[in-house]
Amino acid sequence: MKRFHEAGVLATDVFEDVVVNGRLDFPDYTFADAVVAWSTGSSTGRGILGSGQTQFFISEAMGDALTYLAKSQPEFFDACCEICAVNISSEAKLPTSLRTFAASLISGKLSRPSSGGRPRGKAWLEKSFIHSTVLMIADEFELTLTRNEASKPFSACDAVADALTVCGRETKYSEIRELMTHKNHQRLRSEFAATSKLWRRKDEFRRTIPMNALHPDYGPAEVEATLEDVRDIIATFSKTSEKG
Repeated sequence: MKRFHEAGVLATDVFEDVVVNGRLDFPDYTFADAVVAWSTGSSTGRGILGSGQTQFFISEAMGDALTYLAKSQPEFFDACCEICAVNISSEAKLPTSLRTFAASLISGKLSRPSSGGRPRGKAWLEKSFIHSTVLMIADEFELTLTRNEASKPFSACDAVADALTVCGRETKYSEIRELMTHKNHQRLRSEFAATSKLWRRKDEFRRTIPMNALHPDYGPAEVEATLEDVRDIIATFSKTSEKG
């Protein structure tokens, strides 16, 4: 009971600054957004051309991957459109595959793929934050992740649901439990796992490879890390589809 109370206090501390007007104050976000932000072969920054506005730096290997995924995944199609629009407006470089993508889009030869069902929501970042908090709480306070209906409400999912409610976002235990365990969210959880791998790989790349694109080890290492990223990304699409 004491450990559960301590878990609830920590969870409340985690959420109190991000719950605003009854909701988690995160921007619309998708798995594709996370891939662009966290993969080794892409980054954003201020350009030296045009107005100096933000632009995307996309490697040839990652450009190939993004445009391949854009053929069947609406959120990756949208991400490619954003990258092209931002870089073209700032006169920044685009990899060959994305230049071809932009030309095909402008000529009308390319259209957004169908979602094949209910469109996925854009609360990816919010759900990722809740998911990681539940795992952290369960590990740090040695709580079970979930419970059965007959058990006392002392699981990590209970602690997080209670903390969110205290912070102003009315949340039921069942909502958090389903996020953590239900088959409808299997693909979502696999995306969280994949992006965690991407983040760690990018961090390792930055620490072990000199951040100078002219260094002889830079190109081959970046391509290899990007290909590993792509394998992790594509693996998520074999998971059960979900409600959104």
